Amino acid sequence: MLHVKEGEIIGINCIFQLHKLLYDHSGNTLKDFLGLINSTNPSIIVMAEQGTEHNDVVLEQRVSNSLKYYSAICNCIDYVLSLQYNNQIKIEEMFGREIRNIIACEGLERFEHHVAFDQWGRLMTALGGLVNVGVNDQKFVQSKMILKMYGASLLKVEKKMFDGGMASGIMLSW
Repeated sequence: MLHVKEGEIIGINCIFQLHKLLYDHSGNTLKDFLGLINSTNPSIIVMAEQGTEHNDVVLEQRVSNSLKYYSAICNCIDYVLSLQYNNQIKIEEMFGREIRNIIACEGLERFEHHVAFDQWGRLMTALGGLVNVGVNDQKFVQSKMILKMYGASLLKVEKKMFDGGMASGIMLSW
């Protein structure tokens, strides 16, 4: 039960968790969760997900997409954490579990269902009744500056549009 007080400002943080609700192909699980979020009348929802397609029904396509996505991540980790061997091993083990789940599991056993950025926008609008207010140019430039401050030279910030250009978001990519 969420006890939201009248006039209370609500912020929702959904970081790398929503994709686990896509196991239900009917969409009801995600719809119920997004409906719950919407019922709190949040002022902001921050959502971060893997912006790649690991939900294909064709195994070969999932393997190919996973290889591209996770090899880029591992290259980035190797570059950033090359002197911190123990941390690198732990992170790569975590990604190994994700890869195994994407490739080797089906049905309810598979909980890693990553979908592309634009599909998240459509799902949140269609199933949750949420509205994307977009990202203005100032926020886009600010996010690029923050990334530069932390020396993340392998990453880039992109402004992505979906739903015919009506909404946008910021996406980090390699």
